[in-house]
Amino acid sequence: MKQLSGVELVREVIKVVRAKGFVEVFGRANVDTEIEPKPMPPDALEKLRLDGGLQLTPSLREWLAFDTTFFEWFDARSKLRVRKLPELLKQWQYPKALGCLQLARTLITRDCYWVPLGDESMRFVYPSAPDVIGELPVMLLDIDDMPQISVGYPGVDVYLGAHAGLLEKEWWKRKAFAQRMKHHEKAVLRGNDTVEYGDDLFPPFDASDAAPMGGGEE
Repeated sequence: MKQLSGVELVREVIKVVRAKGFVEVFGRANVDTEIEPKPMPPDALEKLRLDGGLQLTPSLREWLAFDTTFFEWFDARSKLRVRKLPELLKQWQYPKALGCLQLARTLITRDCYWVPLGDESMRFVYPSAPDVIGELPVMLLDIDDMPQISVGYPGVDVYLGAHAGLLEKEWWKRKAFAQRMKHHEKAVLRGNDTVEYGDDLFPPFDASDAAPMGGGEE
C-alpha cells in the first residue's frame, strides 16, 4: 500500500485537525487548550526564508498556510524568531549540559526552529540540505542521560503524520522514508545515525562555552 508523504500527507493531517481539533489529534498532554488556526498570508509565505537563505519546504509552506500558532515560530508582530541551539535550550529550561553546547558548536550551527510534541527530548526543524522531495529534517536532541542528537523525522510531513496517527507504527522501515533519513544523517551528522557527546567528532571542550546557557538545573 502506498504511504503518503510530503504535501499530500500534510494535507491529510490538516483535514483531520480541521475535523477533530488540535487537542484530540495531538493529545491533551501536548496541547492543553484548543488552538484556533492562524494562517500565514500567501505573500508572507513567499518572502519567508530560513537561516542560510532557504525557502520554506513544500510541507512547511502547506502547514503554515493553515496555521502559524502550533509551532510558536513567530513573535507578536508575526516576525520569525531566530534562535541558535543554546538559546533554545535556555528558553525551554533544559538542564545545563556541556554536551549540548558541544553539539551546537560542532554540528548544529544554524538557526533551529523548535516544534512541540517532544516528550523528554527537544525537536526542531534544521535548515540543512533538502532531501529528494525538498524537505528538511526534524532533529531530536536528547539530554536525559548522555547528550545525543539524531534525525528524528525526515521532514515536517512525517513528524506531523506520525503524531496525528496517520502513519504505520514503524514508518521508518519504509524504503522512501529510510532513504530520506539517510540523506539528512549525511548532511547534518556526517553520516552517523546518532552522535553522542564524547564521540570523536567533537573538538576539545572549552569550559567558557558554558556561560551562555543559563537556566535549568546543574
